[in-house]
Amino acid sequence: MSLKDPYQDIEFSKRKALITDKDGETIYENDVVFPTYFSDNAVNIVSSKYFYSNQNNDETDIRQMFDRVSNTLTDWGIEQEYFDKENSKDFNYKLKNYQINQMFAFNSPVYFNVGTTDEVQSSACFIIDVEDDMESIANVCVVESKIFKNGSGSGMNISPIRSKFENVNNSRGYASGPISFLKVHDVLANVIRSGGSLRRSAKLVCLNIQHPDIEEFIDCKKFEEEKIKALISDDIQPRKGQELSDEVFFQNTNISVSIPDSFMQKVLDNGSWDTTFITTGETHKTYKARDLLYKIAKGAWECADPGLQFSDNINNWNTCTNDGQIESSNP
Repeated sequence: MSLKDPYQDIEFSKRKALITDKDGETIYENDVVFPTYFSDNAVNIVSSKYFYSNQNNDETDIRQMFDRVSNTLTDWGIEQEYFDKENSKDFNYKLKNYQINQMFAFNSPVYFNVGTTDEVQSSACFIIDVEDDMESIANVCVVESKIFKNGSGSGMNISPIRSKFENVNNSRGYASGPISFLKVHDVLANVIRSGGSLRRSAKLVCLNIQHPDIEEFIDCKKFEEEKIKALISDDIQPRKGQELSDEVFFQNTNISVSIPDSFMQKVLDNGSWDTTFITTGETHKTYKARDLLYKIAKGAWECADPGLQFSDNINNWNTCTNDGQIESSNP
């Protein structure tokens, strides 16, 4: 097949990209070049989010973006001997042709980062481990800062962190529990996004249903939703450039309860369910399984969270069992 210019049969036109806030003030405006069949919404999103700009380069044409990404991937293929230079031409042509004809698109971090820096973050999803110590909990902030800065999202299971009903090591005092640290991580996600991230941070946190703090976890977003309702009822307006959701916790975090098959069987049998201490494994509190499930369902109905993660089911389909159990997921 003789390769032609992937763009030569496409009709392009100058378009006005414009995004305004709820008050009609301009957030983003630019004169750009797109195919005539791209919708105004596509033009606005692609040009405002994915076009790369620095002191030496300012993308204003979608072909520049497709060339940047496709040429960089092709160069990597040659360097890593995935194909030779002759076959790379076919690969490069197809990448550009399929994208310009809207047959596929890469995930956001590819368009954000590929071809812009030597240290490329092109994955959209990362799963983070956390352990029951302050160094590990603090390190989550460091890792997530890098993830969010480059437009990707994270998932984490916070069940290893001891509950607020358990003692701190060598102390009579009690631990603050995983939900307190979740507040810190949620604020960080909002700050990184507010500080210039290309999109709202995507963050999901799971807690196992046998964790002693499960009730607080289930209700944490519901309580914050009540705060928002109170602000609205008092006609309190958000600060400029902010939303009322920025004034409360957990608005940058999706939460899900991780549930094994044994819990669902207890629900069917109208049986009881024990929550257990992280440090000792002893029983903390016993619930009716149906009461917990009803509490989750009510919370999801009221504020769309928490969700459910069926841990046994996803691990039955785990394609990477050598890497261990799947403990969480990205949104």
